[in-house]
Amino acid sequence: REEAEERSRREKNIRLREMNETQNQQVKARKAAEEKRREEIEREIVERARKEEEEARREELKRRREERERAQKTQEQNAILQRKRREEEAQKRQATEEEIRKFAEMKERLEKERREEEERRHQSRVAARQRIIERQSEHLARIRAQEQARLQRDQEKFE
Repeated sequence: REEAEERSRREKNIRLREMNETQNQQVKARKAAEEKRREEIEREIVERARKEEEEARREELKRRREERERAQKTQEQNAILQRKRREEEAQKRQATEEEIRKFAEMKERLEKERREEEERRHQSRVAARQRIIERQSEHLARIRAQEQARLQRDQEKFE
């Protein structure tokens, strides 16, 4: 009887060890799959960020080109205005105070509009960068929370 009990205990211990090894292998496999998924998500985040940076770079290049074109157009307009003004001064040699005031107001308005447009573009770029950063931070926080929850569940199952 004692031999039978001893044999029964040994067989039970063997079965428990086998079950424990199986559980350990399952946990390792699950962790490996989760690590692979996490790496895949990180790659997706990096790729998305790279694409967003590339898009922002293209937008910045486009903005600079448009700004150069506007500056050139403004210079041309200023050159035309100056030439016309010199011609008028040469022809008339006198201008009324009202004409001088209107020219100054127009020039001031154009300069103010240019400054306001530059400020709007700057604020738009800053806001776009902030949105990109916030989306990436939120995405990483969700991934971390999911990973923490999975690790907690695995720990609870293991215990």
